[in-house]
Amino acid sequence: MNVAEHFSELEKLLLLAGLFRHRREEGDAEGFVPTILLISLVLHWRGMSSGDIEADWEEDWDQLPIEHREVFVALFNRVHKLTRSGDLRPPVNDGEPLFIGKGNWGVPGDSNNPPASPVFTLCQTTPHGLEVAEKLLVLPGILWV
Repeated sequence: MNVAEHFSELEKLLLLAGLFRHRREEGDAEGFVPTILLISLVLHWRGMSSGDIEADWEEDWDQLPIEHREVFVALFNRVHKLTRSGDLRPPVNDGEPLFIGKGNWGVPGDSNNPPASPVFTLCQTTPHGLEVAEKLLVLPGILWV
């Protein structure tokens, strides 16, 4: 089975954005980048202007355009959350995690503990996520953006 069949369009774009940031060696000493960078890159690839992307992040979370929230939710569901105690909370979706998140990623399914804005969180593509992204690059027709 083709690796591309296992992931949604947004997950593929997030993986490619993570690979792009990884190859540019962006991020802190551990390789974590601001979550907003990955999400903004995906939004740009989906046709949003930089001005619209930046202006929209100034809105309250509930007021964000649906496009922003869709990309964040796709990432949120594949993130292995690093807790304050140093433990890792598994991603919402089954399967090996594609990203590791630092900061307040909230508690899945708990409306009293929502995630912070992507402006205030960090993420890193896992080795498995980078491997999948590399495979996506060589598949014919995968780069439709």
